[in-house]
Amino acid sequence: MNAFFNALHALFATEPHNAFYSAIGGRFSYGEALPQGAKPYAVFFGVTSLPTDTFSEELDDFSFQVNVYGSGTYQEVAVILSHCRALFDGAVLTVNGYDIMITREMQTPPWRDGDLWAAAIEFSTIIQET
Repeated sequence: MNAFFNALHALFATEPHNAFYSAIGGRFSYGEALPQGAKPYAVFFGVTSLPTDTFSEELDDFSFQVNVYGSGTYQEVAVILSHCRALFDGAVLTVNGYDIMITREMQTPPWRDGDLWAAAIEFSTIIQET
């Protein structure tokens, strides 16, 4: 799974930068917010029971979630979420001999979280050994 998250981040950071990267200023981290506290930003993490270091089946699936945060408006976070969806929904990554197709599963509309606006999108994947 670590290899998948590295490939996911590489897709995010590919130059020229995509709209999602530009909207959050490149602030996309695994598991927790970046320490400098700059906003907007996004965090991604696995929502799965698969082992974290490898894929082991010829055909498998798992889910991951991306949360976006901003200090602006509801609309700002909604636009960032749409850029995230456009980048990852339908993407295919090849990781360690496996093709992984990403599809959007569900998303939440932005909500207020203290002084931030937040929203989440969950993606499912289909993993097939090549």
